Amino acid sequence: MSSTYRKLGIEFKPFTKDQISDSIAQIQSMRLEQILVGESEQFDWNNLLQKPELVDCVNLDQIQPELEEEKQIGKLSAKKTLFLFKIDDPFRRNVTTFLSKKGLSNFIIGITILNIVAYCIPQSKLSIGIEVVCNIFFGVEIILRVISQGLIFEENTYLKDKWNFIHFITFIFSWFILLDSDHIIFKIFKAIRLLRVIRLPVEITPIKIQLDAYISSFSKLGIVIVPFIFFLLFFSVIGLHFFMGLTTMRCRITPEPDYENGEWEASEEAPHLCGIFECPEHLTCGSPYQYGLKWNEKENDSEEFMWNFSRFDNLPQSLLVIFTYFCLIGWSETNYMFWKAMPTYFTAGFFLMVLVFLAFIFSNLLLATFYESFIVKSSIKNSHLKVKKQQQQIETEIQQKKQQQMTDRLALMSKKRKSMKKEQTQNTNFTLYFQDQQSLGIKNRISFTNISNELSESIYFAFFNNVVIILCTLSIVIDYDGIDDATLVKLQIIEFCCTLYFYFELLIFLFARGFRNYFKKQVNYLDFLAIISQLILFCVLYALEENVIINQNRTIQLFKAIKLIRVIKFSYSAKIFYHISILTRAAIQTISKLKSIISLWIVFAIFVALLGNALLKQQLSDHETVIHYNDFGNSLMGAFNIFYNEEWHLTMYRYGRVTPISFIYHIIFILLGQVIFIKLLSAVFLNEFTKQVKIQEQNVRPIEYKQTAIELITTIRNFTRCVQLSRQGILRNLRLNKRPTKIIQPENQMDLDNLDFLKEQQPNPNQPQFNENENDEFLHQPQPIQQRSRDLSVQLDQNIQTSQQQIQTRIQVMKTMYLFKLDNQFRQHVQEIIKSKIFKVLGFIAVGLSAVRIILLTPMLDPHSDLYTSLDILYIITTALYCLFIVLHIIAHGLFGQGDAFLTQSFYNVLNFIITAVEIVVVATSTRNHVINFISSLRVFEFIKLGAEVTHSIKYAQIALINALVKMVQLSIFCFILFILYGTFAMKLLKGLNYYCTGIELEENEIHSKIDCMDYGGSWQKHRLGFDNILDSALTLFVTVTSEGWSPIMEQIWSIRGQNKTPEENYNRYWAIYFQVIFFIGNTCMLNMFIGLVVSTYDESKLKAEGTFELESNQREWFDIKKSIHKLQPKVKSRKPKTFIRKIAFFLIKNVYLKKIYLMIIFINTLSLSLRYVNQEYHFKRSLEIINFVCIIIFIFEIVIRFIAKDFKIYFKELINIIEIFGIWICLAERIIDENGNGEFYFTRCFKAFSVAIQMLRNFRIIKRFNKIERLFHSIFSVIPNALSMLYIMFVFLFIYTSLGIDIFCYLRPQKYIDDFDVHFRKFTTAMFSLVRVASSELWWELLVDALHIQSPDFACIEIETYEDFQKYGYNGCGTKLAYVYFITFHLIFSLVLLNLFIASILGAYEEHAKQEQNAISKYQLNDVLSYWVDYDPYGTGFLNYKQFWKLSSQIAICFGVSGKDLLNPANKKNFLKILNIPLYEEKNGLLGYLFHDVIVSLTKISVELKYGVKDLEKKNQLDTEFHHDYYNQFVKTQYNSGQMTAIIYLQNKARTLINKRRGINFLNIEALKQELQQQAENQ
Repeated sequence: MSSTYRKLGIEFKPFTKDQISDSIAQIQSMRLEQILVGESEQFDWNNLLQKPELVDCVNLDQIQPELEEEKQIGKLSAKKTLFLFKIDDPFRRNVTTFLSKKGLSNFIIGITILNIVAYCIPQSKLSIGIEVVCNIFFGVEIILRVISQGLIFEENTYLKDKWNFIHFITFIFSWFILLDSDHIIFKIFKAIRLLRVIRLPVEITPIKIQLDAYISSFSKLGIVIVPFIFFLLFFSVIGLHFFMGLTTMRCRITPEPDYENGEWEASEEAPHLCGIFECPEHLTCGSPYQYGLKWNEKENDSEEFMWNFSRFDNLPQSLLVIFTYFCLIGWSETNYMFWKAMPTYFTAGFFLMVLVFLAFIFSNLLLATFYESFIVKSSIKNSHLKVKKQQQQIETEIQQKKQQQMTDRLALMSKKRKSMKKEQTQNTNFTLYFQDQQSLGIKNRISFTNISNELSESIYFAFFNNVVIILCTLSIVIDYDGIDDATLVKLQIIEFCCTLYFYFELLIFLFARGFRNYFKKQVNYLDFLAIISQLILFCVLYALEENVIINQNRTIQLFKAIKLIRVIKFSYSAKIFYHISILTRAAIQTISKLKSIISLWIVFAIFVALLGNALLKQQLSDHETVIHYNDFGNSLMGAFNIFYNEEWHLTMYRYGRVTPISFIYHIIFILLGQVIFIKLLSAVFLNEFTKQVKIQEQNVRPIEYKQTAIELITTIRNFTRCVQLSRQGILRNLRLNKRPTKIIQPENQMDLDNLDFLKEQQPNPNQPQFNENENDEFLHQPQPIQQRSRDLSVQLDQNIQTSQQQIQTRIQVMKTMYLFKLDNQFRQHVQEIIKSKIFKVLGFIAVGLSAVRIILLTPMLDPHSDLYTSLDILYIITTALYCLFIVLHIIAHGLFGQGDAFLTQSFYNVLNFIITAVEIVVVATSTRNHVINFISSLRVFEFIKLGAEVTHSIKYAQIALINALVKMVQLSIFCFILFILYGTFAMKLLKGLNYYCTGIELEENEIHSKIDCMDYGGSWQKHRLGFDNILDSALTLFVTVTSEGWSPIMEQIWSIRGQNKTPEENYNRYWAIYFQVIFFIGNTCMLNMFIGLVVSTYDESKLKAEGTFELESNQREWFDIKKSIHKLQPKVKSRKPKTFIRKIAFFLIKNVYLKKIYLMIIFINTLSLSLRYVNQEYHFKRSLEIINFVCIIIFIFEIVIRFIAKDFKIYFKELINIIEIFGIWICLAERIIDENGNGEFYFTRCFKAFSVAIQMLRNFRIIKRFNKIERLFHSIFSVIPNALSMLYIMFVFLFIYTSLGIDIFCYLRPQKYIDDFDVHFRKFTTAMFSLVRVASSELWWELLVDALHIQSPDFACIEIETYEDFQKYGYNGCGTKLAYVYFITFHLIFSLVLLNLFIASILGAYEEHAKQEQNAISKYQLNDVLSYWVDYDPYGTGFLNYKQFWKLSSQIAICFGVSGKDLLNPANKKNFLKILNIPLYEEKNGLLGYLFHDVIVSLTKISVELKYGVKDLEKKNQLDTEFHHDYYNQFVKTQYNSGQMTAIIYLQNKARTLINKRRGINFLNIEALKQELQQQAENQ
C-alpha cells in the first residue's frame, strides 16, 4: 500500500476478476497511459474520483495526527541520543510517536494543574506529596524527550528549546521542597520551582501564541527604554540636588538639639516636613545636619513619610521616587510632603513636569509602541507584496479546498455504501411510520413549530420581549434602604410574572431555531444562563418549602437579580438604541476574541501570587498591612493590585522595612505586569474594539426613523382611503373582481434633492427645445408615467420659485445690520480690520484680561477693597471691548443667515455672543452669583479658538473633542447601565449595612453594635460611598473604576458584619473578588473602550481636516511624504572661516579627538552630579564640587569656541545651542554663589536645581553622536508638539473648573482630605493642583466625600453665603450636594474625554512618526536629499538652474534606491522632463531654473512610481493643491515647465548663434571637423 494513500486514510480493496476486466476496458477506452497498481502508482485525484468503488476511507480522524507524527520524526537531528539510540532505532521512534500523542499533552496539562493546586494550598505533607508525584511524572517525560530529541550537543535537542530549558530547571529545583529550611537562599531555590506554572500556557496552543507575542513585545521596548532611562536619570539627578536632606526638616520639641545624647527629638504633633510649612509657636523647625549631628531615621518611620522610603537623599532613592511618578501612584503624597519644605511653586512645577513627561507622555508612548504594531506602515511598499501574498493565499486555499473536498467525497462514498442497505430496509418502515403519525395528529406539532418560527421572526414579539426585560429590570433595581413592604411585594410579583414570560420566550426560540442555531450568537449563552438560573432557583426554593414569589431573604434576592444579565441581550438587540447596540456587540466580540490573552493574564497573576507567597510569606501579619502574602488568596489579590497599579507602593514599603526582596519583587512585576503586559493588553483591546465597532456598523444598520415615519403616514393614508372607498361602495366592486382604478403611490416621497441640477436650469432660448416627436412619445406613455411626469413638472416649478425667493432673501441678507451692502466702503474697511493681526492680538489681550480678573476675583476678596473696584472697572472695559468686537463682526459679515455670518462661523462665536449678552445684563444690574461667574469663565474658550488658528494640532484636537462628545455620552450611558447591573448584586446584600460609629474614643472591641455606640455617646453614621440604593451603588462602582486608591472602599465593604453592627477589620475578605472583577470590567474594558472611540474619532477628524479622508492608502501615504518634503528647508552650507581666530576655533570644534574629549567631559560631569548624597564626607563632597567646576569651565570654553566657529544664523537654528549659550553662564553663576556661600537657602536650592538641569541636558551631545539612539529620541520628540497642544486645551478646561470650584468650595471647613495647606479651594493655584490630582485619579473620591459634608452630629459647620459671613465665621463652611455634579462631570470630561484625547494625540503622532520612518521615502532619505541639495545651493536660496538640476537628479535617484539610468537615460531626457512637469522660475538676473520644493516633490514622486510600480498617487482634485513658501516671492514664475525646457534651450542656442553671426563671431563646425579627421585617417 502506498504511503501517500496511507496518510490520507485510503486503502485498496482486493480486486475481483470482473472489476479488473471492467477497469481495463474503461482505462483503454479513456486512453490513459498509467494504471493504479501496486506501490508505484501515480497520485491522481481524477483516477480516484472515476473509480470510487475501488477505495475505502478508514480512520479519517487520525489523518492529521499521523501527518504531524511524520513531520516530528523528520525533525530528529541528533544522530544518537544518550549515546545509545540512533535515528532508526525502533524504541526511539516509538517514544517519539508516543510523545506526539494528543492524549499525552492533555495528561501533562492535568498534571500541571494538579501541581499548581499543590502550590496554592498551604504547605503540608499532602501538598509536598502531590508535588513529588507530579515531579516524578515530569522527570519521566524529560527522559523520554531526551531519548527522542537528544540532550544538548546537537541542533533541535531538548535543552536548545527555551521552554524545555525552563522545564528542566524547574524539575531540578522542585526537589528543594523536601528541604526544611527558611534561609533566604533556599527560599529563592524553592521559588524557582514555581516556573512550572509557565508549563500550562506552553501546552495550550492559543495561550502559547499569546505568550510568544508577549515575549516578542520586549523587542519593541528598545524604542522607549533608552530615552526612558535617560529621562528617569535626568529627573532623578535634578530631584537629588533639589530635595536632598529635606526629609530631616521636622518640627522639633526643643529650640536646640541635645548635644550630650546627639539627638534632636521630632514632635509627633506635626507629622510633616517644615520650612515653608510653619511649625506651631512652641515648636522649632530644623534638621540635625545643621548642627553636625546624625539623623535618627526612625522618626520618619510612618505612613505620612512613606516609612522613610520616599526621599531624595541619594541617587537610588531618587530613582525610586521618580519611578513611582512614572507609574502614576502615590505622587500627590510625595508632592505634599516636599512642598512643605521647599517653595510651593517650584516644587509643584518640578513634580508636574515629571508627572506630565513620564506618566502621561512616556507611559502612553509605550502604549503607542504596542498599538503601532497593528498599523500598516507603508501601503506603497507593501502594494506589490500584497498582490503576491494574495496570489499565494488563493493558490494555497484552492489546494486545501481540493484536498478537503476529495477527502470529504471519499468519506461520503464509504458512508453511502455502508448505509445503502440500511436505507433500503428502513424505507418501508419509515413510510408506514410517517402515515401513522399523520393519522395520529402530527399536524398539531407542526403548527406549533410554525407559530414559534413566526413569533421568533416577528418585530412585535421582539419589541414586547424588550419591554418585559425593561419591566423586569425596573422591578429589581427599584430597591433601596427603607423601602416599605407593600412596594417590595408589588415589585416581586411583577418580577415573578416577567420570569414566567422569560420561560415562554426561551421555549419559543428553542423550538423555532433549535439548540445549535440558538447558541450561534454568543450573547445567547448569557441569556440562557440567566433564565435557567431562575428555574434552578425556583426548584431549590420549592424543595426547601420557601416562598417562590415573595421572599425578602437577601441571598435569594441576589440570585433573582441574576436575571439582570438579560439587559445585555436587550442592549444587544434593541436597534432603537443603535449606538448602544453597536457598543454592546463590539464589546462582546472583543472580549471573546481576547479570551486567550485574558487566560494568559490569569496564569501570569497566579505565578506572581505564588512567587510573592514564597518570598514574602509571614513577613508581616494581616494587622500590619492590608494586602499581604501569607496565603494564596491574599497573594492573588496583591498580584492583581500590581497589575491594576493599585496602592502597590504601600505594600512594597511595608514589606521593604523587613526585607529588600520586596523592592525587587514589586518593581520587576510592575515592569513586566502593569507597564508591559497591561499596556500590551490595552493595545490589543484598542485595536480589536475599534475594528469590531467598524464591522458592527457595517453589519447593523440604524433604523431610518424618517423612512419609517413616511411609511407609517402612507399606511394611515391608505387605510383612510380604504375606509372612504368602503363607504362609497367601491369595495363591493373589489369583491366582485371588478378592477378598480389603480392609484399610483410612490413607495417613498420623491427625493427632490437629487434634482438640484434641474433647479439651477433656467429657460434659455439658445438651448435646444423639445421637438414634436418627443412630445408625441410622451403622450403615448402609460398613464401612470404621464401623471408622475406632470407631478414632477409641477414640483419643479415650485422649487424654481422657492430658489428664486431664496436668492432674493440672500440678496437682502447681504446687507449687514440692514445698512451696509457688500460694496460699502465702511464695511470693507471693517473687514480689513477684522482680518488684521492687530485685531487678533487685541482679542487675545481681552481674553487674557478676563482670565486675570477671574483669577483675582475670589469669594474671599473684600467687596469694598480697591482691588475689587479695579476688577469691576476691568470687567466693564472687557465687556465693552467684546461688544465692539461683536458689532464689528456683524458689520463685516452679518449676524446670522449667511455661511460666513458671525453666529454661523463657529461655536465659539455663539458662546461669545451669549457670554457678552449675560455680561451686559450683569453690568446693568450688578448681579453676581456662581452661575454668572461660571458663564464668565467660559470666555477662556477663546484661547482654544486662537490656538487653533496658530497650530494644526490644536485644530485637530478641538474638532475631535467636539465629535467625540456625542460618542462619549453614548458610551457613558452604556457604562452606566453596566454599573447599575453590577451594583444591584451588592445592593441586594449590603443595603442598610454600611454604617459605623464615630464621636467616641473608646476601644473598638468595647463597641459591637449601634446600641453600644449610642450608649457611649457616639454617633451612628453612614458612609458616603456605599450600596444603599442603585444610584449610590453606581457611584461607588464609578469611583472604584476611575480611581487610583479604591482599596479603602473595598476595606470598608469587607468589614461589614450585619444590620446595626459595627464594622470588623477583615471580616469578609471575599468581597475583594467583587471589586477585582468590576475593576477589570471598568478599568481594563470600559476605559479602553473610551480610549478606542476617542482614538478613532481623533484619527477620522484629523484626516477630514487635512482633506485626506477619502483618499486611498497609497494616496494618503504620498500626501504624508509630500507634507514632510514641504516641512524641509534648504540648508546653508557651513563654510570654512577665513580669519585666523575662527580657523583655530573651527579646528578645535571639528577635530575628532577633541570631540571625544568633550563627550567624555560631559559624561564625567554627569557622573559627578549623580554621586552626591546627603551628609556626604567633606573631602569627597569637595572633590565632586571641584570636578563639576572644572567641567563647567571646559563647557564654557567649548560653547564659546563653537559660537565663534559657526555662522551666527546657523548657530542659533538649533535649540540646544540656544539653551547652552545662555544656560552655561547660569551654571557658572551658581557655582560662584555656592562657593562664596551667599544667597538664601531656598534660592540657592532652586538655582542649583536649574543649573543641574542645564548640565544634564548637555548629554544630548552624546546622544547625537549615535544615530540609532538619536532616532529613538526622535520618537519621543515627535509626540511632544501634539502633547503640548492637548495640554493647552486641558489647561483651559482646568481653568474653568478651578474658577467654579473656588466659587463653590472656598469656605469649606478643613477636614481629613480637604485641609488648609495641601488640598483646598481657597487659592487659585492650589485649587488647580487639587484638580490635577482628581484628573490623575489619585484618590479623587476623598475630595468628593469631604465636599459633601453637611451639618451632622459629628461635623459642625455653617452655611456661608457672603463675604460678611466669611468674616464672621471663617473657614467653617458646609459642603454641598453640588459636589456630586462638580466632581463627577469634571472626571467625565477631563479624565475620560480630555485625557483619552491626550492619549489619542500621542498615538496619532507616534503613528505618523512610525509611518514616516517606514514610508516609501523615509525622513532620513529626505535628510540625505538636503545634504545633496546644499552642494549645489550652498547659500540655501532654494533655486537651481537646469544644469545643476540634471546632476542633482541622479544623486537623488540613488538615494531613493532607483537606478540613475532609469531617470537619466539621454534617450528619454525629453520625456523625463515632460513627466516631471516642474514649473520654471526666473531669478532677478534672468536665469531660468527650478525651486527646491518643486524639484524634491517631482523627483520623489517619479522615484516612488519607478521603484514600487504604483500610479495615481494624487487625485485630480488634489493636483492643484500647492504649498506656498516665503522664498517663492523672490522669483518670478513663468508660464513654462520642465517639459518645455529642451525647446527653450534649443531656441536659446539658436538665438545666440544668430546674434554671434551678426557680430562676426565664427564658431567651430563640428561636422566639418569630423569629415576632415576621417579623410586624414583614410590618407594614412
